[in-house]
Amino acid sequence: MLRMALPPGTPSAPIGKTLSDADAGLLDAALRLLRLLDDPAALPVLGPLVEQEILYRLLAGPAGARMRHITSSQGRAAPSPGFSRIFGNGSALNGLPPKLA
Repeated sequence: MLRMALPPGTPSAPIGKTLSDADAGLLDAALRLLRLLDDPAALPVLGPLVEQEILYRLLAGPAGARMRHITSSQGRAAPSPGFSRIFGNGSALNGLPPKLA
């Protein structure tokens, strides 16, 4: 269930595809995650932190409401095997602020 009220005018059940520009913060986090591949000792320690930052930036970004819907029990991806592989049991969202998780 969503713990954040959607902004006024946001459809309650977003449909279709979306495309938006990645901001500098998201690109920086993605680049740091890629650079960790060159440092196998740091990857298990810093990798999950960078992954959580990327999730935060995606959920806080312009497509955040759509992503929250997709990962909710009402979203189309929730029951699929792909959802479980990417989001597991939702624990990836546990450390995020309640407004985003």
